[in-house]
Amino acid sequence: MGKRVLIGLTVMALVIVSACSSSKSSEPPANESPKAGQASEAPKSSAQPSANAEGGTLPISKNKATISYYAANFPFAPVSNDMIVFKELEARTNVNIDWKLVPAEELEQKLNVLVSSGNIPDVMVGPPDMMNKFASKGLFIKLDDLLAKYGQHIMKKMDDENGLIKKMVKNDKGEIYYIPQFRSEIKYLTASMIQTSVLKELNLKAPATLDELSTTLKAMKAKYPNSYPISKRELGYLTLPIFSAYDVSDDFRIVKGQLTYPPYESPKFKEALKYLSTLYKDNLIDKEYITNTTEIFQQKVKEDKVFFMSDSIEYIPIFKDMGKQFEGLAPLKGPYGDQFSIRRPAYNKALYVSAKAKDPELIVKWLDYLFTDEGITLTNWGIKGDTYTEENGVRKFADKIVKHEKGGINGARSFGIFPEYFVHYQILESRASLLSPAEVAGIKAMDGTYQPLLPPLSGTQEEDDKYAKIMTDVNKYVKEMIDKFIVGKANIDTEYDAYLQTLKKMNVEEAIGIKKAQYDKYLKR
Repeated sequence: MGKRVLIGLTVMALVIVSACSSSKSSEPPANESPKAGQASEAPKSSAQPSANAEGGTLPISKNKATISYYAANFPFAPVSNDMIVFKELEARTNVNIDWKLVPAEELEQKLNVLVSSGNIPDVMVGPPDMMNKFASKGLFIKLDDLLAKYGQHIMKKMDDENGLIKKMVKNDKGEIYYIPQFRSEIKYLTASMIQTSVLKELNLKAPATLDELSTTLKAMKAKYPNSYPISKRELGYLTLPIFSAYDVSDDFRIVKGQLTYPPYESPKFKEALKYLSTLYKDNLIDKEYITNTTEIFQQKVKEDKVFFMSDSIEYIPIFKDMGKQFEGLAPLKGPYGDQFSIRRPAYNKALYVSAKAKDPELIVKWLDYLFTDEGITLTNWGIKGDTYTEENGVRKFADKIVKHEKGGINGARSFGIFPEYFVHYQILESRASLLSPAEVAGIKAMDGTYQPLLPPLSGTQEEDDKYAKIMTDVNKYVKEMIDKFIVGKANIDTEYDAYLQTLKKMNVEEAIGIKKAQYDKYLKR
C-alpha cells in the first residue's frame, strides 16, 4: 500500500461532477505464454478506427497478437473477452487477451507457484509490495526505454499531479519496473457500515465512539439473539474500525511523518486487541469471521445476523437489493480521541512485463493506448450509443447500467467498464455518476480524517531478501496472534509480553530498521 499525497477532490466536487455528468476464470498457465503475432481474424470494431486523435496508429498490431495476462478475478464481475469493452479493445488494437485469472485471495500463492514453475505470462498484475521482490530477481524487465519510445501517454499521466506518481513508481535508482493503475481521484471507498433500519427499530443513533459502538452492538444482540452483530467476509476487515480508533494498524504506517510498526512498537495495539477480545467474549463478533466466504457473509446479512462491518461502500446498493439499508459511518473515535481513515491509493495495482515476453514493444504500445483519450473513454464509459450517450459534451450511462441488478458500478463492470486488476486510467466523472446518495454520504463522512499510506519502497536485493525472509514469518505470526487474542486462545493480559518477545527473536527490529531506512531514502527522491 502506498502513501498517497495527491490532493483528492472533495465529496462536494464529486457530487457536482456526478450531477454534471449524470454522467472466465482459469488456473495459472501450464504452458509457455502464446507468442504475440499469432495470425487470426480480428472482431469488427464498432468505431472502426484506423488512428486515434493523439497520433497513435491503430491497430497496434498488423497481425493478430495475443498477450497472456495474469491477474486476480473480481468476484462481482469476472472479466472475460465476451464483455463489450474487451471485444472493442481487441477490435481496435488487433490484440487478444489470454486471461490467466485466479481468486484475489490466492493471488500471491499462485504467483509463487508460477515463478517456481518458470511459466510466466507476458504481463502480471498485483500490488507493488508483493511484486517488487520478483523484479529484483530479474523476472520482469525494466521499462524506462520502452516507455520513453512507446509509452508517451503513460508517462504523461505519471507526470501529472506534480510528478508524485512517478516518484512512487521509480525505485531508488530512478528505474521503472511497472505501470500502475492510476486513479484521477483517491477518495477511500472502504468504510464502516451499519444497518440503519435496525438502529431505527432500537431508537438509536449511529455510533460515533467505541463506547457507543459497544452499547449499540449489545442492543442489537438483545433484539436479535441469533445474531453476531459484527462480521466480515474473506476480503473484508474486522479490525480496521477498531485499530483506527486507537491510531494503529496491523502493518507499517506513517504517524506524524514517522514510519512505525504498531504490532511491535505501539502500546495502543494491545488496547485495541483487548477491546476486540471483549466484543468476542460478549458474543458480539461472528464466531465464524475467520472462515466466512463472501457468499456466507452476504447470507448472514440477508438473514439479519450481521449489522456492522468494514468493507467497500459499494456493498451498500448490494445490501439494498437484499432489502437491507446500510449507511457509511465516520471513523469511530477511540479513548484518546484518535480517529483516522486511509485514502484509497492513487494506485494499488501494478503491471509488470515478464522477461520472457516475446514482444515487450507491442505490449507497451498496447498499454499506452489505454492511456489515450480513446482508451480512457473506452474503459471508463464503454461504447457510445450502447453503454452511454453524449449530448452537448455531457455523458450519461445507459439505463442498462444505471438500473442494473448488481447496482450501477458493478453493472458497469459486467460490461468491462472499470475493470478491476486491469491496468488502465480511472477517472472520477463516470464512476461518480453511479454512486448512490448513501455511498456519497459514506465518503463524505470520512472527510477530514484521511491519513497517508506507505508508498512502495525498495532497497538493494540483499535488503529486500533479508526483509522478506523476516517479515514473511512475522506477518504470519502477527496475523495468527491477532486472531488468537481476539477469540481467547491467547490471553491478552498474561501473554502479550511473550508475543512481543517472540517478535524480537524473529528479528522484527532489523526488518523495521530496513523499512525505515528505505522510507528515508524515498523522502529524498
